[in-house]
Amino acid sequence: MAESECETPSTPGEFESKYFEYNGVRLPPFCRGKMEEIANFPVRDNDVWIVTYPKSGTSLLQEVVYLVSQGADPDEIGLMNIDEQLPVLEYPQPGLDIIKELTSPRLIKSHLPYRFLPSDLHSGESKVIYMARNPKDLVVSYYQFHRSLRTMSYRGTFQEFCRRFMNEKLGYGSWFEHVQEFWQHHMDSNVLFLKYEDMHKDLATIVTSSLTSAAMQKPFLWAGDVLGCGKTSSLSP
Repeated sequence: MAESECETPSTPGEFESKYFEYNGVRLPPFCRGKMEEIANFPVRDNDVWIVTYPKSGTSLLQEVVYLVSQGADPDEIGLMNIDEQLPVLEYPQPGLDIIKELTSPRLIKSHLPYRFLPSDLHSGESKVIYMARNPKDLVVSYYQFHRSLRTMSYRGTFQEFCRRFMNEKLGYGSWFEHVQEFWQHHMDSNVLFLKYEDMHKDLATIVTSSLTSAAMQKPFLWAGDVLGCGKTSSLSP
């Protein structure tokens, strides 16, 4: 999705029209008409999925996963367009048909809530790496993103944007529900739940304990030490 300034600001009505609602969740317009196909998307056991709420550190996570899974040279990654190597499932480009035909092991990204991901992903062997970010930081980044995005050209105040965020009026719905859904599955053998703040604090520990190449080829062990919480802990804001 290209980012660019747009000279004509969106009015409140125009901004509202950018989205559509699917099963009670507000989604970007490019998701329209393809949600059933996404639900039935064929999943492979050796897929690795990176899922985040928008602006949760997707770029950081995808680069780490790509480097580990491909055994790539960090010095060379700056010469590559990593986004081309890790397509977003629901985005218009490259599209579902192209992603279906990618060579295994596929690395696929998505911002969709857990319940909207392919049904086979919920019970299969594909690895799902989810990363959550403190919403106070996320909303600032999401605000700047909306202001720079040509298809949105948001020109409201930050306070107005925060109200939209709190009232589930942005793409991909409620941050709270999005994170909670994945937290409810963080003990699943194919799910790894990470925090953006932990990645920044101690990237080496995250990589060596949870994101090794071997770990992505077998069921995830529960990463309680990495997450810094006990098995019975509830998700902290």
